[in-house]
Amino acid sequence: AVAIPWRDDLAVATALHPPAPRRARWSFTALAGRLDEVAPPAPSDDAADPAGGLDEPVLDEPVPPEPVAVPFTLADVPGGTAFGTVVHRILEQVDATSPTLLDDLCAAATTELGGNLSRITPEALAAGLHDSLHAPLGGPLGTRRLVDVGPTDRLAELAFDLPLGDTRLADIGAVLADALAPDDPFVPWARAVAAEAPSLDLAGMLTGSIDLVARHVEGGVPRFWVADYKTNRLGDRYDHDEMADEMLVHHYPLQAALYLVALHRYLRWRLPGYDPGAHLVGAAYLFVRGMTPDPAAPSGRGVLWWQPGARAVLALDRLLAGERP
Repeated sequence: AVAIPWRDDLAVATALHPPAPRRARWSFTALAGRLDEVAPPAPSDDAADPAGGLDEPVLDEPVPPEPVAVPFTLADVPGGTAFGTVVHRILEQVDATSPTLLDDLCAAATTELGGNLSRITPEALAAGLHDSLHAPLGGPLGTRRLVDVGPTDRLAELAFDLPLGDTRLADIGAVLADALAPDDPFVPWARAVAAEAPSLDLAGMLTGSIDLVARHVEGGVPRFWVADYKTNRLGDRYDHDEMADEMLVHHYPLQAALYLVALHRYLRWRLPGYDPGAHLVGAAYLFVRGMTPDPAAPSGRGVLWWQPGARAVLALDRLLAGERP
C-alpha cells in the first residue's frame, strides 16, 4: 500500500471568470432552421413548389410533371431527400472526364438506386446527369463545363470544421450587409438577417462538407471555386430569378458565405502567395435538373453564381475569428 500524505491546505477552487457559453456543433441545415424560427422566408408567387428543403428537398413524394420550354431528362423525376442523396453520391464518385462517362454514370446509378426510387431507371438518371455535366457553367467560367475539370483539379466532399467563436447570426448578416457591394443581389437578405436574428447565438463549431472545390488556371493564376449540387424542382425555367428566389427561401447565401470562408482558410494555409482577390472566384449553385448542354437553352440556365468578393469573405473570416462588428 502507498501512504498518501495528508494535506490540510486543500480548498474548493473558485472560478475567476464566468464560464464560457454553451458550445454547440452546428450544420448548415441546423443554422438555417434556427433562422427560420425567427424569420421564416416567404417565397415569391412564382417560386418553387413547397417540397424543397433547407439543403435538399425533404419530401419523397411524386410530383406531377410540368410542361417545359426546353426538354431535359431530370425534369420529371420525383423530388425528395433520397433522390438528392443519390445524385450527390453519384457525382462524388464519378470522374467527369472519363471517356466512358455515360457507362460510369449508369453503373453508379444502378448501385446507388438499389431497391429505392423505383420510378427512376438507372439509364434515365445517368442520361440526365450526363447532360448536367456537359452544361456550360457560365458566369466567371463561361463555356467551361464540369467535364472539363480533371481529377487533379477537384476535391469532392471537402470536409471542414469551422469555429464560430461567440458569433451571432445577426452579426453575420450585419458584416455581409456592410461588406458586400451595394448592388449585390443578396444585400437585402443580409440586412434582414441582421435585423431579425439578434438573439441567435452560434457559439461552437460548424461542421460540413463542400460538394465540390474546383480549380482552373486563368492567365497563369490558379483560381478556386466552390460548387453545391441542388436537386430542387423549380418548374420549367431555371433562370436567374427563379434560382435566386430559391437561394433566399432556403438561406443558401449563408451556406455559400460560410463555405467560402472555409475554402479561404484552406487556401491561406496551403497556397504560397495566396491572395483572395486573385485566387478565390466564388460559389456556384448547380441546380442539376435545369442544367443542359442544349444550345437552344438560355445562357446560364441551371447555374447561379455568387461572387461576394474578397472584402466580404475577409470580413466574415475576421468575425468568426473573434473580431466584433
